[in-house]
Amino acid sequence: MPIEKAVFNAVGPVAKMLWTKFFAQPQGAGLATKTPKLDSRLPFTKPKTSLDGADLDRLTTKLASRLDEMRKAEFPDLAEGDVAVAIERVGRALERVAPLDATKLFELDLRPERLAKLVMQVPRNAERRADMGSGGRFFDRILDLVCVHIVEFFTTRPEFERRAAVEQIRRSGTPASSSGPTSARAADYIAFERQYADSVVRRMNKVSFYGLRSGGYPDEMSRDHPLDSTYVPLRAAPTTPGGRAESALSAGASPLEEVLGDNRRLIITGSAGTGKTTAMQWLALSAVGHVDNSLSARLRGVMPFFLPIRTFTEAKAFPDPESFLLPIAPHSAGAMPHGWVHDCLRSGRAAVLVDGIDEIPKPRRQAAVKWVASLVEEFENARFVVTSRPAALESAWSSLPGFAGYELTPASPDDVQAMLRSWSQVADLDPWAREATDELTELAGSRPHLARLLGNPALCALAWRFAAHGSGSSVPADVMSLCDASVNLFVSRRDMARGLWATEDVWLNVREHRYLLASIAWWMTRNGLESAPVAAVIDQIAQELPRVYPQAGSSGPDQREAAERVLRFLLVRSGLVGRVADDRIGFSNDTIRDYLSAVGALGRGDASMLANDAPNGRWEQTTVMATALEPSLVDLLLSRAQDGGADRPDLLRLLGAALEMGGRAPAGAFEQTVARLVPPADTSEAGVLAACGPAVLPLLAALPDLSEAQSAAVIRTAALIGGPAALDLIRRHRSDDRPSVVAELVRGWPRFDPETYAREVLAEAALAAQSLRVDSEVLLPHLRFLTQLTRLRCTGDLDLGKLDRPSALDTVEIRDNSVLTSDDLRPHLDGLTTLILENCPALTDLSVLDGARLLRLCVRDCAVDLRTIPPGCTAELELELQASGSLADLPAALPLVRLAWPSTSAQVRDLGLVARYPSLRDLTTSGWPTLAEFAVLAALPDLQALEINGAVIDDFAPLAALTNLRRLRVSYYVAPSDPSPIGRLAHLGRLCLENRGIGPASFDEAAIGTKAKVTLR
Repeated sequence: MPIEKAVFNAVGPVAKMLWTKFFAQPQGAGLATKTPKLDSRLPFTKPKTSLDGADLDRLTTKLASRLDEMRKAEFPDLAEGDVAVAIERVGRALERVAPLDATKLFELDLRPERLAKLVMQVPRNAERRADMGSGGRFFDRILDLVCVHIVEFFTTRPEFERRAAVEQIRRSGTPASSSGPTSARAADYIAFERQYADSVVRRMNKVSFYGLRSGGYPDEMSRDHPLDSTYVPLRAAPTTPGGRAESALSAGASPLEEVLGDNRRLIITGSAGTGKTTAMQWLALSAVGHVDNSLSARLRGVMPFFLPIRTFTEAKAFPDPESFLLPIAPHSAGAMPHGWVHDCLRSGRAAVLVDGIDEIPKPRRQAAVKWVASLVEEFENARFVVTSRPAALESAWSSLPGFAGYELTPASPDDVQAMLRSWSQVADLDPWAREATDELTELAGSRPHLARLLGNPALCALAWRFAAHGSGSSVPADVMSLCDASVNLFVSRRDMARGLWATEDVWLNVREHRYLLASIAWWMTRNGLESAPVAAVIDQIAQELPRVYPQAGSSGPDQREAAERVLRFLLVRSGLVGRVADDRIGFSNDTIRDYLSAVGALGRGDASMLANDAPNGRWEQTTVMATALEPSLVDLLLSRAQDGGADRPDLLRLLGAALEMGGRAPAGAFEQTVARLVPPADTSEAGVLAACGPAVLPLLAALPDLSEAQSAAVIRTAALIGGPAALDLIRRHRSDDRPSVVAELVRGWPRFDPETYAREVLAEAALAAQSLRVDSEVLLPHLRFLTQLTRLRCTGDLDLGKLDRPSALDTVEIRDNSVLTSDDLRPHLDGLTTLILENCPALTDLSVLDGARLLRLCVRDCAVDLRTIPPGCTAELELELQASGSLADLPAALPLVRLAWPSTSAQVRDLGLVARYPSLRDLTTSGWPTLAEFAVLAALPDLQALEINGAVIDDFAPLAALTNLRRLRVSYYVAPSDPSPIGRLAHLGRLCLENRGIGPASFDEAAIGTKAKVTLR
């Protein structure tokens, strides 16, 4: 046998097997045959679990190419241009409902007709279908066909059978069939998901208040209250990882629910106590449907897995998926169906919430980030949210591509007051305590220093609890004083005020009381414990007892019995520790625990231990507070920072935080060391500098001759630090007109009082050459102070009645406003030269523009009756014509310079109407024009840009008559092989030819023969 035949016989079966494995189309439900393959043809790549806009457009194009015989039989009179229009319109219609995934298809009961109905419920799709004439019926046939193949595609997915069984039980409570492994497994899934959701609610829907004056509860009781009754929504502003540029001049922060819903991969940063963990709790409750909000609707069916990273110590590996339940439902893991977590992750029904990467030692953080990155790579359809302090993730961005970054902003005075009111209401305070907390609530809106402190939710809760036992006006306005006063209150004055003395069988004075609490706190901190078993706490008290309570003895049963009595005393009397479970003890407030831990560390002589561990960040908050309390620790950290090395920024950050809390350093020593970090090279270094605290500000203020990047970094650093001194520093840069500097000036706006910042900083900012985007109504009343602002873009459903226009404003752009009407425009027209309206579906009448003297009016994607646009209202009109309108309705006297024509056959035949507008410079249309229509276009003296979409081209020659064209873009389904007529356009500067995939033509640039810049797709 010839060698080549032997090789063929040997290899042939293997090749056939490989072809079948990697390239054969999987079997589906049989709704359609020969569904085009959309998965990658490369071996070892994962099958698609969703279809984006490009996938749907490609599917439409491939299926439409098969319909030639049907079209000729059923639509013999349909012109080629109308065919192209219908195909292009179906693709665009499907793009507007993208992405599609199994969850969406199951919501539609896997019915193609319901998918088609969903597509046509999009107003723009319905409008563009409405006047297509006979082409509309062809549009319907293509859409129906594509929808059938979409459903067929999802039935070929590997996980479809199991997911279908899950959906069946979720709806009916019983399997579709009483036998078979799939239905049995689905039943297990549903039952377990209900059990797990209950665990999520029990674990996550709680906030604890301890030691409050209340008529409704015994004083020693742990006050667990539902989070859903006390939660006040937070806001977050986008951050810029690695110093990469953002869109210019964006002001305002977005509601956190919106941020969580819009981003499948998200990093949330914020300083200690800003509400990162609470945000994770809220997301988890929303996912299981316990709270009814916009986020819960978007996360329906998603299982949250809350992973507090601090619980995975160096002795524990980061969890694998099957261990994701342990933090929320540790006792349910044994009942979990095999593979359930993996299935949730792979199908996109999982939200992995990695909380507190900053709370583990620095050497372990990068390993944690790599662990997250590996999960993202393996389970690309799942949602991931990571929380951390900003500085702890400086190096993480490059390892977590595709993650959006947002930073929690301080609570506004209104939000602070809302938090205080909700806590006071749910805690059922007694009348005296309620009066005191009401006083604090009022002061929060009138005292700037207090408002700044309370903008941190954790400190706000501490201040509120302090006020409940003192008075609102007695709340200290700095962190260390608040902590110290709170401890004194709860270990002494609270009992004295209530007339309680030695009512237990043990008595501790204030010093002894504080010492034991501090010892317990430091022991828990250095062992990485949020809470501890009762027996372990008793052991710890027994070790410390001889120092404060000699009567207990030094060992034996008497000492342990005394320790048990002391623990009961602490639980009943302090209000600082309590039972967090039947057999565990924890502190009632994290800030108080950190403070007492610092006191305990210093009391045991462990300052050197804190200093040695400082660069690792394992006990960061404790180290910061200990440094604020102990000058020798300041000296020690300063000495190490001055020695240089990679740890210097971390040490200075800790020192800066300590000095901000009231620590003291030798005169000039800290500043001299920090000076080595300035000036910052760019905004990527702002986070480290800002963490050094207000002591950095004088150094930054003294820097001369800064580059644009350095000035921008200085402003961002000051904004991150906040406070009056930071505002003074930013104010010095208000006249700097360099673009990056102006962008940072605007970026800092939400971090300060809106009116003060607008009046003192932005009033003189060089905004004349920039467009300012605002998506928050809070800022609208203060725009009047921005005297140099000329261009404003308002995004979202803003109430323009709150807009107070600056005097120089001449350009207003309003986008994505579903409630805007002509009455909203009326007060803002005087003095405008440019008005841009985009995606404002409620705006139907523009007669309000009568008498306006605009230089430019742009109307895109609005349902405006063209007959209401008054002649003479603008020098130039740009119009994206909707399918429901007709160019015949537009007054001929209007100076139309740009027209984007909808892809409807009825209006393509009216292309001759453009002859009424000799000022037309830029035209976008669909379908290849007829020779008569080309003649109309050639007669337009100013036409310089032409875009033709979805063309079926028989000859390029008519283009040669458009001698003034500078830009030409053509997307086509069919085209002739000779593109040389395009080369005759002598003034053409840019050319784009895009093959939509039906026609075989592909061109060589040399064959076109043009000097223009050419793009071939």
